[in-house]
Amino acid sequence: KERNRENKTARKQASKKASKKETKERKKERKQESKKARKQASKQESKQERNKRKKERKKEKENRKARKHESKQASKKASMKETKERKKARKRESKKARKQASKRARERERERERER
Repeated sequence: KERNRENKTARKQASKKASKKETKERKKERKQESKKARKQASKQESKQERNKRKKERKKEKENRKARKHESKQASKKASMKETKERKKARKRESKKARKQASKRARERERERERER
């Protein structure tokens, strides 16, 4: 009878010990899973951050390119306008010179007429 009681107690203690061990194992597993999940989330976040920065850099590059293009276009337009203005000015000057020359020619002609 005594031995039965001791065996029963021993079994009970062994069962308790096993249960405790199992609980400890489950806790350890949960902790590991949680750690793994946190690490994964962190990895995901840093990946998103990298992609965001990459996108921003790309956008900035495109903006710079667009601004450069606009600047080039404006410069080209200004240059063409200036060229046009110079051409107009030359035309005016040459017209003026022709007018002056024809005026002088008429004057000389009148002078010859008077001398005759």
